[in-house]
Amino acid sequence: MTGIYRDRWLITAGSLLSGYFFVNIGLDESVFTLWNQPSYLRDIIGASLITAAVWLVVRTITVWLDGRYDWFAKPAKRILSQLMLGVIGPVVVSLLLTMLYFQYVVKQPIAESTYPVYEFPISVLVILLMNLLYVGLYLYRKATVPVPSSPERISPTPEPAFRKTLIVNSGLRNVPVSVDDVAYIYIDEATIFLTTFSGGKYVVANSLDDLARDLPEQAFFRVNRQFIINRKACSSYLNDTYGKLKVEVRPAMPRDIIVSQQKAPDFKKWLEESP
Repeated sequence: MTGIYRDRWLITAGSLLSGYFFVNIGLDESVFTLWNQPSYLRDIIGASLITAAVWLVVRTITVWLDGRYDWFAKPAKRILSQLMLGVIGPVVVSLLLTMLYFQYVVKQPIAESTYPVYEFPISVLVILLMNLLYVGLYLYRKATVPVPSSPERISPTPEPAFRKTLIVNSGLRNVPVSVDDVAYIYIDEATIFLTTFSGGKYVVANSLDDLARDLPEQAFFRVNRQFIINRKACSSYLNDTYGKLKVEVRPAMPRDIIVSQQKAPDFKKWLEESP
């Protein structure tokens, strides 16, 4: 309960002050004279306990109504419910507790006391103030709690756009070649060549660096500064000296394709993870 309205000390202090106030209504004696009367402290404690009990009733009803009828969403129902349950209900509880206190503690008929004339009307006013207090706390809480902003739609990170087709040269012709048909690409005497699975050989205008960036990483691997090979073109590899690897490809390549010791682990991992 205290997590909704942090009012524990407010209830304690307010009940003690209210109890002191109710007992002193209509009394003309000095404070020193009153404190010498055994019934004075007893009545302050009794009035404070009754006030605390009524306050907790108001609080419990208010918390329950907060969950059912929001002041802004259903104002008419909330006002009516608050008056019926939060005001009239606690007034009845206060009257019953006071009657029991007079009957069993004071041992005086309540009708013969000043309660019906002074204390009862003031107790109704105090209960109204309790309700207004919680209305204020409710509005304060609504004003200070930040409204959760609607979550921004986070656009999925676009996957890198890889080339699907390479434009290569065959004599004077520009020929489109699907990357799925590319077996490997290599550099020979400053010229970039592309070999297809069918054995076709073409010249490529792009650099190996650009091609390594634009071709899908799952399918192509740059094994060294001279070669980019397709996973499907790799038929096998041999362990070479000093942790290097010698790759065999299809179509066959007369030059050795060597993977350095540093790149060998990445090459093996690429082969294992490639579809």
